[in-house]
Amino acid sequence: MKREEPLTGADLYHWLALRRVSAGGVTKLGDRWRDHGHRVPDYITDALTALRQDDLVTLTNPHPGGMARAALTDVGTARFEQLRQLTRSISAAQSTATVCWADNITGGPFEPPKQST
Repeated sequence: MKREEPLTGADLYHWLALRRVSAGGVTKLGDRWRDHGHRVPDYITDALTALRQDDLVTLTNPHPGGMARAALTDVGTARFEQLRQLTRSISAAQSTATVCWADNITGGPFEPPKQST
């Protein structure tokens, strides 16, 4: 079985950002990105900004105050799925460590990797 390297650099930050957008609750007001009302770390802000410039993330339903909700575009959904598949191809121990680390950063729920049969 081929062993894949864990996600690093831009791929990791994009996966974390796309994961947050996919889960819902990511909004933008002015130049500030928020996830469920909380400011996101700078590296997620940078990733969200790059993903928006590359048309992987779009802003929808602007409120009168200027706040808009982030959503994945079709291209963003495809890229998120591609990155999810990469994380699933990593060995179970590496994948669990990566997901635990990512959830610690993102505050997301821990979902153990599914074992292929």
